[in-house]
Order: sequence, then C-alpha cells, then structure tokens
Amino acid sequence: MDVHNVGGFGYDSNVYLIKSSKPIVVDTGTGQGIYFKNMVENIEKICSLKSIKTIVLTHMHFDHTGGAGKLQELTDANLLIHEDDADHVRIGDNVATGARMFGGSMERLNVSNIGRKIDGGDITLKVIHTPGHSPGSISLYEEKSKSLFSGDTVFADGSTGRWDLIGGDYNQLLNSVRKLSKLDVKNLYPGHERFVEGNGNEHIMMALRFIESIE
Repeated sequence: MDVHNVGGFGYDSNVYLIKSSKPIVVDTGTGQGIYFKNMVENIEKICSLKSIKTIVLTHMHFDHTGGAGKLQELTDANLLIHEDDADHVRIGDNVATGARMFGGSMERLNVSNIGRKIDGGDITLKVIHTPGHSPGSISLYEEKSKSLFSGDTVFADGSTGRWDLIGGDYNQLLNSVRKLSKLDVKNLYPGHERFVEGNGNEHIMMALRFIESIE
C-alpha cells in the first residue's frame, strides 16, 4: 500500500494520503494557516485534489478535523466519521472537539456516518470502532499490507491517547488497545508523531503493557 504522511505540522495531527485507484485521506489537521497550505501542496505533489474520493476522520478532535471542511471543498470527497462523534462536528461544537484549546473554531461539517469498510478501489480498509479517546474513535486496517491507521488510540513507542477529555473513558480505551493487539500489524500509522513500518505489533504491545499498568 502506498502511504504518504502529508501533514503533522505544529499542533496538527498526522495526515495520511493513501494513493490508490480511489485515493483516501485520513484526517486533515487543524486547517490553520500555513499548516493547511503545506498539507495541500504535499498532496498535490502526489495526486490531484479532485482524484481524492474519501476523507476519513478518525475522531472528532479539532487537530484532526479542523481542516476537513476546506479540504472537502477542494476535493468534493465524501467526508466520513463514526456516528458517535458525528453530531459534534455537524453542529460545530467548539468544546467537545477541543477547538478552543487550539485557538480555533470548529466549522460545521457535512459528514456521513462511516460504515464497516472504506473502498479505495484496489484496496479496502476495514473500519474498527476503538472508543476511549473519544466515543467515536476509529482505526482503519488494511489486511494485505497489514497496515493500521490508529488515530489517537495507540502511538509508536508504546503510548496511548488521553482518556480525560469530553467523552473519554479509560476502560473503553483499554479494551480498544486490547482489540488492536489481536491484529497482525506490520505498519502502524498513528495520529501523531512518527509512524513505524515493519514492526507495528511491537509498538501496540508496548502500548497495551503501558495502559494495563495503570489499572
């Protein structure tokens, strides 16, 4: 699978472009200033904006969703999020999305509820509900390449997302990390910091040991 990290500037989440016959973008960053401009320029080096068919938001937080409206306008792509987070971005909830923490304002988004699979043409992403960081957090798994896009559920080097924000829940996050630990993961593409290719399972197991130690 052909994956490019085209974001991750400043406070922005990582933004992944999956180059396929129906290109997919995973998360969009805050959409603020030069960060959004750089992200768009990076995408255009790889494919045309209008070729992007789907934008997937791993959860509702502003550092992942703030740029979604502008990117949707540029691409005409279908914008997807889990139903448990959808209402917060539909109404532009500045509190639950954390927009105020980032000095931003949450734009009302025209989102559809995500299904069980994402069609990338020559690839298919399985949608896995992984609540805990937020009620509607999801991860995406591509079986052939054993690639996992984990949002803010697990990160490289054995850390997990926070559970102290609105809608967060420690026990749900623990169960979600346990769920991901049962997958065969070669490549781990988290929502922040570095991604790892080749030994993703090791990092997920480190994250599981970390969160279990807090019980």
